[in-house]
Amino acid sequence: MQAVRWYPPSYDIRVESVPVPRVLFGSPKLEGGQAQYVRVPKAGGTLFNLSNSNTWSSALSQQEKEKALNGLDDSSLLMLADILPTGVFAALQALSHPKVQPILTGRPWPLCFSPEVSGGNEVSLTPEDRVLTMAIIGLGPVGICAAVSLLDALATRQIPFRIVAIDLLESRRDKMKAVYSAIDAAGKGSGEFQVLSGEDAKALVDKWTGGIGCNAILEVIPQFLHEL
Repeated sequence: MQAVRWYPPSYDIRVESVPVPRVLFGSPKLEGGQAQYVRVPKAGGTLFNLSNSNTWSSALSQQEKEKALNGLDDSSLLMLADILPTGVFAALQALSHPKVQPILTGRPWPLCFSPEVSGGNEVSLTPEDRVLTMAIIGLGPVGICAAVSLLDALATRQIPFRIVAIDLLESRRDKMKAVYSAIDAAGKGSGEFQVLSGEDAKALVDKWTGGIGCNAILEVIPQFLHEL
């Protein structure tokens, strides 16, 4: 069987400039994709044959594509079905939120949405105000993928940050710590990353922000926990 890669249908995937009908897994219209088999209508617009790099929608060179294929195992692609894309999507949504833009751009609202102004009208945030403080609640597979994606995005943009990853279960916190320790320095960025229980996280965020709280919070927990 040939390995295939699934791209989250929450984004526009275009084939010959024609938008592909799409719906988001894990939404009210479509349940999640964590199953032995998943039926994907019109999957030809969102699936790519990993055995043939010519079908990839990628800016990688042919040499880089062949290197990526070398030693690729089907088991390494399991998280691409639902878990990793969900984590990436959560991280991107948080960083795209309007209330986070002043911190990312260094300019107050609403100037953070306008082109940079020069010539005496510059208004900017202080370095202390440009430190992004975030919390990730829930360190299951999706939560861990969200944390790794968030770290990668912030490291790539060279944004100073403070992140606390939270879970009530010690085993999940240990897994998050193990994953974090395996990330190289380039992927960790220049911020502070802590893995804590709920009460310890509250105390740390209060200390970080003087009681103000986080700039953004990712709740990566099952829906039924909200109803308990």
